Amino acid sequence: MSKKNPSCPFCGAPCREVVFGFPTPETFKRAERGEVVLGGCLIGDDEPEWLCTGPEEHAVYADNLKSPDTLIVP
Repeated sequence: MSKKNPSCPFCGAPCREVVFGFPTPETFKRAERGEVVLGGCLIGDDEPEWLCTGPEEHAVYADNLKSPDTLIVP
């Protein structure tokens, strides 16, 4: 299930959801359409929920969206 994609708190560009785990055929299609980013099969403890589509491709964590004071600079 997709989450609503936020704007990047660093630059304002739209973000795409990062999907982890072994992708299904539908997830591959969504990635090809640019709807999601494939994050890989291995899931670490500190993985971003979204990836910024701006030129710097900021990693965006849920904590980044709570308050500007909690920004984790990539």
